[in-house]
Formats: sequence, structure tokens, C-alpha cells
Amino acid sequence: MSVTVVFAGPIKRAAGVLQTTSDAGCVRELVEELSVKFGEPFRAEVGKTKILVNGYGIQFGDFLATRLKGGDVVSFLQNWRIMDDLKKGGDDEK
Repeated sequence: MSVTVVFAGPIKRAAGVLQTTSDAGCVRELVEELSVKFGEPFRAEVGKTKILVNGYGIQFGDFLATRLKGGDVVSFLQNWRIMDDLKKGGDDEK
């Protein structure tokens, strides 16, 4: 019952990967699992992200209690500012 998890923006840098998989049963379990897996950098960014399940924002459903099933795609999307990337010397989001 694996779900695919993808990251975009600063949360991708915090996770250190573009995507991963999980067997979590709901979004809350997934966030807790990823927080342990990726540590403090991820925890510091996750509260700033939009979380989508199969393209739909969890804020329009059951939020963190949103159930996950095999084949779902969970996206962690975070806006980033171009100026922040320029100050850091480039854009690694390509």
C-alpha cells in the first residue's frame, strides 16, 4: 500500500530528495514519519507547505486525517522566493 511522496521548493532541499515512498495510512502519519526520516530541517519547513493528495489540497478535506491508499501521490509544495535563491547563489529548483 505504497504512496508516492514528492517535494517542491525549499521543502525539497530540507528533505534532500525529490521524492520518496511511504506506507502511512493518513497524512498525519506521513508527516510524522517524514519528520523522523528527514529530521529538523524538514520539521522546520513542513508547517509552511501546502499538502496535496492526488492534486487536491488537504485543507478542503479531512486535513491531517486525510486517508491514504496505495497509488496515491502526496505532494508537499512550498512557494519559494526567487530573491532568496539569488542571495544563495543560484536556483537548484530546476
